[in-house]
Amino acid sequence: DAGECPFCMERYDDDSGRVPRILQCGHTACEGCYASMLRLAPLDKHGHGKEFACPTCRQVTIVKGGSAANLPKNFAALR
Repeated sequence: DAGECPFCMERYDDDSGRVPRILQCGHTACEGCYASMLRLAPLDKHGHGKEFACPTCRQVTIVKGGSAANLPKNFAALR
């Protein structure tokens, strides 16, 4: 279902911390799941963010400040 996180299987919700966040590759998951995964991600070479490999396709996205809240919100997934 496009309206739920593929990892925790919870429905996306703009008010609950299950905000859908999108990576550069286009894959989406909830902010909470990405936040958990980002804890283990290495810092980028400049130290301004983290290098996060998409768990689906492995394409790397540099996440500013290492925070999932800094990833773009996927408004289409909130419908």
